[in-house]
Order: sequence, then structure tokens, then C-alpha cells
Amino acid sequence: MIHLLLTLCLLTLPLMASAAPQFAVEVGGSQIWIGYEDEFDGSDPAATFGFNAAATAQFDLAGSWGLSAGLRYSQLGDEIKYEDVRSPSDPSAESGPATTTTQYQYLGVPVVIRWSMPGDTAPFLFGGTELAYLLKYTTEFEFDDGTGSTGKREFTDSLNRFNMTAIVGAGVAIGMGEHKLDASIRYAHGLIDTTKLDQWFPRRTREFAVTLGFRF
Repeated sequence: MIHLLLTLCLLTLPLMASAAPQFAVEVGGSQIWIGYEDEFDGSDPAATFGFNAAATAQFDLAGSWGLSAGLRYSQLGDEIKYEDVRSPSDPSAESGPATTTTQYQYLGVPVVIRWSMPGDTAPFLFGGTELAYLLKYTTEFEFDDGTGSTGKREFTDSLNRFNMTAIVGAGVAIGMGEHKLDASIRYAHGLIDTTKLDQWFPRRTREFAVTLGFRF
């Protein structure tokens, strides 16, 4: 409830803006992983890579402060190496070492407060939150014995459809006449357990993203 109230408060801030918004598009790559509350026996979770893209509107507030809100697509997930596991598609097969790749696909609404230094080329800091809806969740097993992959299997209904993250980041805005090119890094820390099944380990998303944006 506190998370939702915080999001609603941030969404009202554009009403305080004193000028027309600047629109922007962003694309980037992410190092992504999952934070588990319990350790997996015989397994080794590791980070993998994902893609993100966004369309945002940026509002000027008082002084050096601004606000950005929009829509963002992101791929989150991780890789887990198992020492001994059975194929989920063929439980009768012999178990063995394997790697499973998980992927969450989200469409989110990020709302961040931004502080910028003055100048045509200026560093900036930002922080806020993102409320996201799960579009799809898949897993894929790849066995080390040469039998190949099970293919992607969808388990979207086994997860919570909503996720919320806390965001912090920094970047630099480069003036290009009436437009700006933004280069930024951000860390997003999942606040909500993504699974709704008692037999699954509690887990939260993690993302370290590098993005390029163009404001017009």
C-alpha cells in the first residue's frame, strides 16, 4: 500500500510543472539478475543480459529539478547452473547438470525526480520508482550432456502480474541545438516478491542498465 501511495504522489507532480514537457525516447542494455531470499542447493544463480526501451515526457519543476514519466519495456531474469536436475518436460529422463535461463518481460510506468547541473552539457542525478506489469515469463533448460534444450516454457500465471522497483541513477545530457542526447546508468531494485506459489523460492528483480536517450 505504501508503494502504491508513493507512486500516486509522484504521478501528481507533473501538475506542478511550469512549462511544456520535453519528449524523449531511450534504448539500452541491462545486466540483470534475481535476488533470492533462500539459497538453491546444488545451483549457482548468475547475471545475464537484457534489453530495455522507453518513451518518456520530462517536465521542468523549480530550479534545477525536473520530473520524468512514461512507458518502459524491460527484460529481466537470470541464469542458474544446476549440478543435478531433471528435465521438466520429461521427468522420467535421467538427471544431470544443466543451465536454466529465466526471462521476465515487463511494461512499466517509471516516475523519477531529476536534478541537473546548469549548462548545455551537464551531469544529472535521478531517483524514483517504477510500477510494472508482467507481459510474459519463460524458462529454458539447456542440458550439458548434449541432449540440447527443452525450449522456452511459459509460466506467466505462476507469478505476480505486478512488480515495483526503486530506481537510482546518474548521467550526462549533451546539448544538440534545441535537442539533447542523454547517456545514463541506473540501478533498479525490486521491492515485491515476483512469485505467488508457496513452493517457489521468494525472489525479487535486479537491474543495472545503461541507456541512451534523445530529447526533442
